[in-house]
Amino acid sequence: MTVSYATANNTATAGSDHTAASGVLTIAAGATSGQVVVPVLGDVLTSRTRRFFVNLSGPAGPAIADAQAQGTITDDDATPRCRSPT
Repeated sequence: MTVSYATANNTATAGSDHTAASGVLTIAAGATSGQVVVPVLGDVLTSRTRRFFVNLSGPAGPAIADAQAQGTITDDDATPRCRSPT
C-alpha cells in the first residue's frame, strides 16, 4: 500500500521548529502502520512542547482508518540558571 503524506503546522511551525515534509509512504503488505521522518530544527532556547500534524491522503490500497497523525517536539534544552552575585 502507498499513501501520500504532508506535514502541517499546529503549535510547531515549519521553517522554525521543523522542516516541512511530504512524499509517498509505502506500507508493507500485512502491516498496519509506517514511519515518516520529519527533521526537527534545534535551538538553544527553553521552550514549550510543540506539535505538528502529518496528513495522509490518496491511498493506493485499503482505506485509511485515521488520516491525521500528530508529531510532538519536546524541549531538550537545559533550563537557564541564574547565580546570585557573592
